[in-house]
Amino acid sequence: MAQIEFYKENRKSPVLEWYKKVDHLIQVEFTAMIELLAEQGHKLQRPHSAPLRDKINELRIITSRGQFRILYFYHDKEAVIMTHAITKKTRAVPNREIDLAVKRMKKFKANPSKHTM
Repeated sequence: MAQIEFYKENRKSPVLEWYKKVDHLIQVEFTAMIELLAEQGHKLQRPHSAPLRDKINELRIITSRGQFRILYFYHDKEAVIMTHAITKKTRAVPNREIDLAVKRMKKFKANPSKHTM
């Protein structure tokens, strides 16, 4: 079972801040996908999860209200660090979003206790 952690910066988690702003249906789907990732860890694949690049993966949430992605990376063998979430508006996850996740992964790896909730 994978341990889910949320990246934080300035005492706030971008994923949890996003979660507070979306409607209840999306929150329910988000919670279900987080639980599935926690259960399956590295074994989780499409259509629920997919690798992007530079060790960044996406957790895929598809609802009648749109498509949403949570970007994350693995730390050690069983930890998953969620960097941020987006509303997907284009065919592919924009490079700037992946770059942001990579930047956060580097910050986390430099000081894990400072950047997790």
